[in-house]
Amino acid sequence: MAARAETMKKAGNPKAPAKTKRTNGERKAAPAQSQNGNGASHGRTVAEVIAATNKTGLPKLGKGKLEELVASHLKGHPKAEVTPSELGNKLNRSSGAVGNALERLVTAGKAVRTSDRPRRYRHKAARAPKQAAKKA
Repeated sequence: MAARAETMKKAGNPKAPAKTKRTNGERKAAPAQSQNGNGASHGRTVAEVIAATNKTGLPKLGKGKLEELVASHLKGHPKAEVTPSELGNKLNRSSGAVGNALERLVTAGKAVRTSDRPRRYRHKAARAPKQAAKKA
């Protein structure tokens, strides 16, 4: 029976080698390559390139940049009333983040909320559509 235990020991899976602790400078990530292979990543690592983009592949925006993007869209379409989801789809950004940016623009006086349900917004400079005057 001892011979059988010995053969089972040999036939079993060998243990994986023990992992060694690495220091920060010991192993660096390889530089990122562009998709066409010309290396136009400007010296950034793959992790840096991935961290600089969102789920849709667009670059992540800096602090206050979404608000600027939303304000420029409203300024470019002054008479259009938009919901956060419509504008989020056009800008390819989160509707919740766009809604928060729109509310900040309303607080700053750069946009107007024209409807509470559904929430609709337009540029501040645009005038509300004229309604027919009632004769009394």
